Amino acid sequence: MDPPSSPYDRPLGNDAIRLFQLTTSPSGCIQLNLERFFLSPESATSLPPFLATSYVWGTPPTHPADTPSIILNGTRTPILESAHGLFRAMLMPRNRKVFPPATTWWWMDCVCINQADIVERSAQVPLMSTIYRLAARTIIWLGEASADSDLAIQFLRVLSRCNPRSQVSEDPPEVREGAEASWQAVARLLERKWWERVWTLQEFLIGDNGTLFCGGDSSLTVNEVFKGVGRLWDWHQVKPSLIPRESYEKAWNRLRLLEWYAAGMPMPLVAMMAYTSTSRVSDPRDRIYSLLGLATEKDQRMAGQPDYRSDAAVLYARFAKSFVETYQSLDIVCVARALGDDVVEEEKEVGDRIGARLASWVPDWSLRRRYSPPVLCMASQSVGQHIGNFRPLHSVNFSCSYVASGNKRPKVTFSEDLREMTCAGVFLDYIDGLGGLKQVRKELVECVQSTSKTNAPMISDSDDAGDVRSTESRQAMCSLLFDCISRCLVLDRIDRYFRHPAPRSTYSREFRVLCQIAARNPADVYPTFSEWFKHNKNLRIGGITLEEAIQATASLGPMGTYLEPRQRASGDKLSELSQDIYAISGWRSFLSRSRDTTSSMGKRLIVTNGGLLGMAPREARKGDLVCVLLGCSIPLVLREVPGEETFTVVGECYVDGYMNGEVCERMEHHGRSIREFCLI
Repeated sequence: MDPPSSPYDRPLGNDAIRLFQLTTSPSGCIQLNLERFFLSPESATSLPPFLATSYVWGTPPTHPADTPSIILNGTRTPILESAHGLFRAMLMPRNRKVFPPATTWWWMDCVCINQADIVERSAQVPLMSTIYRLAARTIIWLGEASADSDLAIQFLRVLSRCNPRSQVSEDPPEVREGAEASWQAVARLLERKWWERVWTLQEFLIGDNGTLFCGGDSSLTVNEVFKGVGRLWDWHQVKPSLIPRESYEKAWNRLRLLEWYAAGMPMPLVAMMAYTSTSRVSDPRDRIYSLLGLATEKDQRMAGQPDYRSDAAVLYARFAKSFVETYQSLDIVCVARALGDDVVEEEKEVGDRIGARLASWVPDWSLRRRYSPPVLCMASQSVGQHIGNFRPLHSVNFSCSYVASGNKRPKVTFSEDLREMTCAGVFLDYIDGLGGLKQVRKELVECVQSTSKTNAPMISDSDDAGDVRSTESRQAMCSLLFDCISRCLVLDRIDRYFRHPAPRSTYSREFRVLCQIAARNPADVYPTFSEWFKHNKNLRIGGITLEEAIQATASLGPMGTYLEPRQRASGDKLSELSQDIYAISGWRSFLSRSRDTTSSMGKRLIVTNGGLLGMAPREARKGDLVCVLLGCSIPLVLREVPGEETFTVVGECYVDGYMNGEVCERMEHHGRSIREFCLI
């Protein structure tokens, strides 16, 4: 029971909410009068028109005496500093005319929900999407005005009026010339905490007629923000120095989500949770619950009712199990390892505490990442309705999919404490050799040489003739090697959203060009590829290294028919070709796609004991297992726990020749047997 001094009456269930009217007392103190209203339209106390608020809770003052207070239902009550600022702004004369205190009803979660009552809080959280849908308007409070916030709002309004179909060079002079201060002001506005709090996302997407306030005098409609940030993005593509990507990225991501939401195409819950992993939450359980209002009914059932009594680690494990059972898919395992990449170091301690209590197959949603890539992992392929990716609305179509386990459903059992998941699958091979990998902000992972008999060095042409492969045969093998590695480096897809298959012959030719240039003069090729080539050229694959393959095919010319006749006739083909390297560097080029795979996704080239080629996580090691689990669309790298019959998940991997259900055929015709893997 609440103490007698509590401003709240009996607890709320899921059939009613509280609203308040905002006034000032005779002494000038802000005064709120709460009333209960039932959600049913048949009720005698049905809802009046009301305004919903969206704001950041912020951190409490260091000294309790500095905490502002209000009079709430006759009781002096501490209030969040951010909420207090919003109240003061709405009571300014200018805003009193728009929102008359005597007739305007408001909803604010920190006031209308008794935050000290866990039962009430758990009942009210599922209603929040309904509340924002019912609100006549959403008031978004970015915080108090600053020295340049008015300038930022004015400039965003100017950007919103620019023609999105025209070149940026045709924008008004105040945008094109001498606007450095305006761009910096916009950057600071978009870096405010509101943009990175995960709870404010559903409030932004669901709320109707949203208006952003920064102080009491300056405001923008959501539509103006949408158009303004869209034009800002156009300018960033032309002149990146105007505004850092990290300044506007969170606002841009919200606008892309708004596009999907407005089109009636809600993003899968797991995708939203992944792509809001750069956002902040005060309670790690809210990584799930803050997005339920945006989720489909199926995903809402999968997540279950909010439970603030259970530990976050327990909730995350239940969520993973529920995903497997709801979608009959093990793809959530791929997400688990991908989330641990590029984590904000200063917040890693919180994630470590939760992650230590999680099995390796359970995603740790508490981790906050520096950057949310549009595609989290291969399992986020465009065909998937259970995970999905962050592609533009105009890129919804697709023509292919990864289906490593074919149409096989998972065969799984879970331990009672959800620390173990036992599943059926097929063992493909052990990892033998791994290429090196260098990523931004990460240490170099050195090449680990292959040592299996299959990958042992070939006998040279000068050795016994009975064991020597002909020059033609060797060249044919090298050509196949170029083909296979080029498929691996782009994960056999032409686009980063995995919508369409790669143009294999074109990519193989482009790969060979890049390798030959990198071998002759690394400075002539893009640094990311030059670095990759340096750390992978000596990995032995089927007895041949990439460097040897280039030498073996040198007599064929750099690219054969790929070169223009004038280039083939030239005495210095590579020199001329290096000048044309920019012609094969578009965003759908081999160069761009391979950079997505290695630099962005952090995958490194591997070869197995038996000669299978693929791309594995940078954390993979020699001796790790490559498997296809039934019900998982992507093969996985597993690591055996010494002395136990259990495995930890290293991450998803591409295995050339095993991405389209081939394992099922081999099970039926080549005797590959299904075995159990106990994942911990």
